[in-house]
Formats: sequence, structure tokens, C-alpha cells
Amino acid sequence: MRRNGFTLIEILVALVVLGFLLAGLTQGVRFGVQAWGMQTRRIARVADMDAAMRAVRRLVEQADPGDSNDPGTMRGGAHTLSFTSRLPEAAAAGEGRGADVAIGVDQQHELVLRASFHLHAQRLAPSPPPLQSVLVAGVDHVDFAYYRAAGRQPAWASKWDEDDLPNLVRMHVVFLKGDKRHWPDMIALTRMQRSDE
Repeated sequence: MRRNGFTLIEILVALVVLGFLLAGLTQGVRFGVQAWGMQTRRIARVADMDAAMRAVRRLVEQADPGDSNDPGTMRGGAHTLSFTSRLPEAAAAGEGRGADVAIGVDQQHELVLRASFHLHAQRLAPSPPPLQSVLVAGVDHVDFAYYRAAGRQPAWASKWDEDDLPNLVRMHVVFLKGDKRHWPDMIALTRMQRSDE
């Protein structure tokens, strides 16, 4: 004669199997959440780096070549770059869009952009402090190179101190040791060399 229901052993086995299933599902969900968080942070870092590179490229492309009265002021070394350019409308905020821009890595290993408004006249009041923006953190150093196609033998140089602009400016970011980020070199065509002008 068969009894209805389950034995205690059958119930215990079912509970153990259910426990294993729940533990596996919990670990799977935890792994999925961690992977999603890591991917979100990685995407945010790449987006920040991409925005920084686009900002620097735009400023270099808008570099002021100067004229006979006020020649171009691009001065570049192997690890720093300074020049006169045009700030975006939002950053200018009524001061005029021309700015003296400097790019380099500070002591906190941050790639920093500093901009002071460029005037063709003498200020009567004290100059406002330069705008400073951290483009990318965790940078060991940045390498700049400058290319001239006309005149002498075309070649990349690690220094620029001439009165005109180079044809191209290249920026290579080197991250701190152990940082696995890598970003391709930024190469910008200076405004003076564009064929549409």
C-alpha cells in the first residue's frame, strides 16, 4: 500500500538541490553586476579621454596663425605646448574668444589645460586667473611632435619655436606605470594649413 506525500529524506534532498541552485544564481548575478560596473567605469574613462582629445584637437585646429603685426605664438617643447587659440562660446563667457592656451602634465600626474584670455590691448584691471581644466588623470607624461611639410626637409620635430604654425601637431599620452589604458596619438591639422581657407 502506497502512502501519499514525501519522505523526510526526499524533502531534505530537494532543499539541498534548491540551495545549490540559489547559490549558483546568486554568484551569477553578483558576477554580472560586477562585470557591468567594470564595463561602465571603462566606458566612462574612454569617454573622458575621447572628450579630452577632441578638445585639444579643436584648440590646435583653431590655433591663431597671427599676422604681420601679431605673429603666431605657438611654442612647443617635447612635453608642453602653448599657443593662442579660440575658446568655445560657452567657455568664453563674454571675454572674447581668443585665449592663450598651455597644455602639459602637472605634479599630480594630470594632463591639464590652462587658458587665459588673449587681449590685443593692455588691461586696466588685474587679469582674471587662468581657466584650468584637468583633461585626463593618471598621466606620466605627454609627448608632442611638430611637422612641417614645406621649406626644409619634411620631418617631425620635438620642438617648435618658429613664428608660424607647424602643418601638424601630434600628441602622445603616456599613462603611469601599471595603468593599462592606451590611447592612439592625436594628430591635428593646424588652421593655417587647411585647404578650405
